[in-house]
Amino acid sequence: NANLKIIHIDFLEKNATKKIKTFLKNTPLDIVIYNASLFPYNANSLKKLDTTEWQSAFYINTIFPIQLSVELKPNLEEGGHKKIIFISSRRGSNFVNAKDSYRGRYGYRTTKAALNSAAFALSQDLFEEDIAVLILHPGRVATEITSYDGMPPQESAKNIIKQINLLSLETTGSFISADDGKPINW
Repeated sequence: NANLKIIHIDFLEKNATKKIKTFLKNTPLDIVIYNASLFPYNANSLKKLDTTEWQSAFYINTIFPIQLSVELKPNLEEGGHKKIIFISSRRGSNFVNAKDSYRGRYGYRTTKAALNSAAFALSQDLFEEDIAVLILHPGRVATEITSYDGMPPQESAKNIIKQINLLSLETTGSFISADDGKPINW
């Protein structure tokens, strides 16, 4: 596609958000989807809580997407759809984890819970700017993290697109499952 622009950037690189903003210049954006995630393998159990890896995961999974959203706000204001999508996880829900008696994975769970909270706060701040925010659990997708147990990525992508199309200001700040659109308790 002639409109496809690719930028290779390490999110941990100094001034990464500014570099992305500069790359996009005054390009109007309709939809921004955050799917990048760092799974901190060494911050997952009481016996192994590497704080450096955990902090990096917090930055990549939580802080960076919120900072970049702030930088890209003018681009979204010029776009047509004005939507920000955060791919999160049901593992960021204390309710779901308690219901499932889910244990461990401290680094991943805490960064996704923080992302959910930060994205909800962002949805409130951007409401009057007519920018809608959605927090999505993509379903159990066959990836390295799930040992390739789950739905094909293409199926998850179709579900995500469906939920993005349904997003409006009336549903901004929702935390839902992409496969059925049902709300996930915090």
